[in-house]
Amino acid sequence: MITNAEYYSLLTDVGQARIINAHALGKTVKLTTLKVGDGGEDGGKETSPQETDTHLVRVRWQGPINSIFQDEQNKNWLVSETVIPEEDGNFYITELCTGQNFQGVPKYRQVSISFY
Repeated sequence: MITNAEYYSLLTDVGQARIINAHALGKTVKLTTLKVGDGGEDGGKETSPQETDTHLVRVRWQGPINSIFQDEQNKNWLVSETVIPEEDGNFYITELCTGQNFQGVPKYRQVSISFY
């Protein structure tokens, strides 16, 4: 688990609004899809996510979330897992987001540059 404060996740304004609306209506927000991006450069470029963001800089892959669970060591964290098929790889990941229909980015995470 990355504990470096340089890498973080945040709830966007869109995500906050969806949670508030769902709570008011007695519904839930479903996180079904994960998108990963490379920050707009083939070699991967770090990003600086903001609450006002509505999209990743450049999406390289998207797919279903396989599982979501509460982190054992930090109960305030949710962990989302997915599998990127080998044939879909060959790119760097510097950003990711989770959501349902992606009319805006509900949750955005800056990650260390990783090659997949």
